[in-house]
Order: sequence, then C-alpha cells, then structure tokens
Amino acid sequence: MKTQLLKSTEHKHAAEILKKGGLVAIPTETVYGLAGNATNPEAVSKIFEAKERPKFDPLIVHLSEKYLSDPLLQLSQDGLIDLGLISSDVKPLIQTLIKNFWPGPLTLLLPRGKKIPDLVTSGLPLVGLRMPQHPLTQKLLSELNFPLAAPSANRFGKISPTQAQAVMQELDGRIDAVLDGGPCQVGVESTVVQIISPHEIQILRPGGITQENLQKTTQVQISQAQPKTADHKISAPGMLDSHYAPDKPFFMLPSSWENLSFEKFDKIKKLLQKNQNPSGWLIFWGDEQREKEHLERRLGLPVIVKTLSPIKENWTEAAQNLFLCLRELQDSQAQILFTEPCPSQTGLGHAISDRLQRATAQWKSIWREGA
Repeated sequence: MKTQLLKSTEHKHAAEILKKGGLVAIPTETVYGLAGNATNPEAVSKIFEAKERPKFDPLIVHLSEKYLSDPLLQLSQDGLIDLGLISSDVKPLIQTLIKNFWPGPLTLLLPRGKKIPDLVTSGLPLVGLRMPQHPLTQKLLSELNFPLAAPSANRFGKISPTQAQAVMQELDGRIDAVLDGGPCQVGVESTVVQIISPHEIQILRPGGITQENLQKTTQVQISQAQPKTADHKISAPGMLDSHYAPDKPFFMLPSSWENLSFEKFDKIKKLLQKNQNPSGWLIFWGDEQREKEHLERRLGLPVIVKTLSPIKENWTEAAQNLFLCLRELQDSQAQILFTEPCPSQTGLGHAISDRLQRATAQWKSIWREGA
C-alpha cells in the first residue's frame, strides 16, 4: 500500500477514502489520530491491524459539531449511545461537561448504542466520545454521515505523533493517507472521564483538560483511576502502565539532573561508558545548548539535549513539545535516553508526568539494577 500525504485542501479526497472503508490519519488539537468509519467493523479492524493494537484496548469515537445542538438526544437517535441507560440524575453533569468542553480535548465514556461495533469498545458497555476542535477535522467530518474511530496514529505503545511527517514515519505503507493539518496545538491526548455518580467524575487518562478545569466547572469530586497492566481489563485508551515509549532504553531520573548526587552521576557514567554513542536527555526548562554544555561538563561524556521549553513553567509549550522532543531523541544517535521527572503534578503537568511515567515504565527495574 502506498500512503498518500494529503494537503489540508484535500479533505474531500480524504472523506472519499473513509467512505470506501479506508484509513486516514487526521489532525486534531491533541495528537494525530488514525481514523476509520466507527460504524464499520471492517474499517475498525483495519485500525487495529495497522497499529498492531491489541483488541482489548478500546478506541475513541470522534464526532461532528452537528451534535452540539442537542448532543444526548442526537447521539441516541443516531445509535451512538443508549440514552435509556443514562440516569436522569447524571444527565445535567454530562450536559455541563459537553457545554463547557466540546469541541475540545475531553472524552466522555457513555453507554454505547447499537451502531457502535463491539470492536470499538473492546466488548465493553461504554463508548468513549469526543468532539475534536481542529477546524480541518471538523471540515472532514462535515463531509461524512458517520463518526470516526481514531486512536493516535502510531504503532501501539509507541510515541504519539503531533506532526504529519511523524505519522508517515510510523505508518507509511500501512494506511491509505495522512491529512496534513500542521502541528497539533495541545500535544497530549484528550482527558478521558467517566461519570461515577452525580457527585463524582473519575479521570481515566489525564490530558488536555486538567483536573482543575473539571473541578472549577462542575464543583464535584474528581477522582483518579490507577494504571493497568496488560493482564488487567482496561476501560479507556492510555491506561496501560507501559505506553508512549521510545524504541530505546528510557530512564526517569530521581530528580532534575542538576540535583543528582555525585554518587548517582557516577552510576550513570558507568552505564554510559559501555556505549560509544552519546546519551539523550529530556530536560524541562532552559536553553538546549547551555544545558548541553553544563551536562557534558558534569558527565565528561557527549550528550544530546532536548528541552520542553526555554521558559520555566511554560506548561502549554512543554505539552506541545513533549512527543516531538521524545521522537527527536529516539531518532538521534543517542542509544540510552533519560528524562527529568515532571516538576508538577497539577494542570498540564499531570498529563505530562503521566506520559513520562508510562514511557519509562518498562525500564524501571533495569534502572535500579544498572544505575
């Protein structure tokens, strides 16, 4: 299969591919998604195949803005949700979330309707729905009479793409086309939530809508779901303890690199001296060249440095650059990668920390043994 790279003006061509059951990677405000007809089991199956995604990991369904006028009723009439399974006491909370956060990076888990294939939800009774904010994807959706199932456009467990070229790097030859909508503005996936009761919302995956956003808007309790291992059933994407990972050993430091003890640095040196190539370092704030010089002076070894923002605590820029920097480090000459721990667990820092914890999860035991 030859994968076409489509310009933003070619969204109607992308729509024709999707109508025929094909796959198109689409831009959203969060990351690029791999889209197929969410009501077509064959198209959905192709998504799992192209991504090498296990069937137990459900997909998120992306909706047109046409649903905004009366979301719950229209979604029910189109067979996307089962309105009869939503109790009257939680409807106001759902409507508040839709009114304030759609279109945008918020995914709601709702009882699935008869038009949603089992494969989309991995056989689970709830379907994840969101309304993307990206104008090009909304143009595309306006050409279709069906919603789009669209997980991130990368091979399963790998780094999510925030640019069209990153999708081509991941999926060229596996899908029909990539619709280039420029770089993604949020940079981390949507926040996935489940309504537990009229008084509680549970975050299953942190993302572009923060816990603080939800708390301020709804005034209800916000709880957090725990990561799952592969042998546990998950109810939403991005819940596995290991995910978003580069193709190289990736270790999380116990502190910012400047605060590492001499003993810890000595252990890192011993680990790196076995490799001739430089090491790669993801650092949160500062000028890349200056951080590189300081780190090389301290280590006495060559390094490649990527910083999430030159401005301290610029969380918007840090989120935008997270996957881009991880991909650049993965594609560099560095053979071993390190990241500082996220210095904040609130706001977008919560989502960034979540992605880094999962990206480094498979190397935690090796880190303890090797350094």
